[in-house]
Amino acid sequence: MSEKINNESKAIVGWIKIGIICGLIVSLIYPALLFISVFYLAVILAILMGLLLSLSSVGLYHFIIIFKKTIIVKIALFSNIIAGVLLIQMFLVQLAIKSSKPEIIIESNKWI
Repeated sequence: MSEKINNESKAIVGWIKIGIICGLIVSLIYPALLFISVFYLAVILAILMGLLLSLSSVGLYHFIIIFKKTIIVKIALFSNIIAGVLLIQMFLVQLAIKSSKPEIIIESNKWI
């Protein structure tokens, strides 16, 4: 019985560590996307950012349920996972517009 609890707590600590690492990587990828001019690398980083955001939300969920286990925490987890998916879609649309019509992006950068 205690072995099962020990394995369960190791799994929870593992998820929390994964969440911290993924959150730190997301905070590095986001500013990097502003300066990357290689299209394929930007697409890969945009996809990774959404996935890592979702994984960091799972780590945050496991951290929060240590202190308080409610349905609101599960709703927040699912909302953050959906936000990660929507973030991927938003970045991919922005990258597609930038790659197909760069003159639109260049014109929007000019001040009147």
